[in-house]
Amino acid sequence: MNDDDVDVAIATMLESFINSQKHAVKMALRKTFRSYIVRPEDNFGLILYQLTELVREKMLALQLNSSEDYQGTLTITIPLRELEERVQQMGISGVMSFLDSPLFKENKFSYDAKKKEISRVFIGYSDE
Repeated sequence: MNDDDVDVAIATMLESFINSQKHAVKMALRKTFRSYIVRPEDNFGLILYQLTELVREKMLALQLNSSEDYQGTLTITIPLRELEERVQQMGISGVMSFLDSPLFKENKFSYDAKKKEISRVFIGYSDE
């Protein structure tokens, strides 16, 4: 038995108890015990989606504001604060854990701790 097994047992017990309550109480309990029910890794997909949306928005803004042709390499940078604010609106935390996750690296993102910026390089990019 390890810590993950104990966490799953606690989450299962809480879910069972919460689901036995009336709707109004259920919602309040779920909000209160969210950190015990949802594992940080469960939010990584949502954080990745928000980061991808920020990159897409920045790429669209570059296309609209520039007549340059981006043949070759294009680097998009997103300030860490921007991503944190976006996911905080959704009630999600754990952005720093996400930056260390394999999911972050598998999607070709990198993080510069000194500048507090997330970047993604697009090679062979064309805005046509």
